[in-house]
Amino acid sequence: MKRVDLIEFSKIITDKSTALEFLCKQYKTNDAVCCPSCNSEKYYITARGKMRCKNCKIDYKPFRGTWLDIISIDFVKWLALIKLFDLGISARRAAVESNVSYPTALNAFDCIRY
Repeated sequence: MKRVDLIEFSKIITDKSTALEFLCKQYKTNDAVCCPSCNSEKYYITARGKMRCKNCKIDYKPFRGTWLDIISIDFVKWLALIKLFDLGISARRAAVESNVSYPTALNAFDCIRY
């Protein structure tokens, strides 16, 4: 994942769709953003936060089978936890800052670490 300064990061995490678009751009070379049905990379994001293929109109969950799919938290919180991990903040403090439980923050840090 490319390095992002705090000012740019604050713009990225303004809402869920912006955070999802940022993550999709980071994983563009990965199969994570391809349609599971037709392998098309053309998609748009629905109001419910899922991706819909422009070719076959199938809805699918973004990043299925990746480490971002292990814990069910929204992408804004994922990005916040990634940035806090990058800054060297403890999991306990990151849980408070990102408004998730301590076990969730700890599991997220383990996913990021490995």
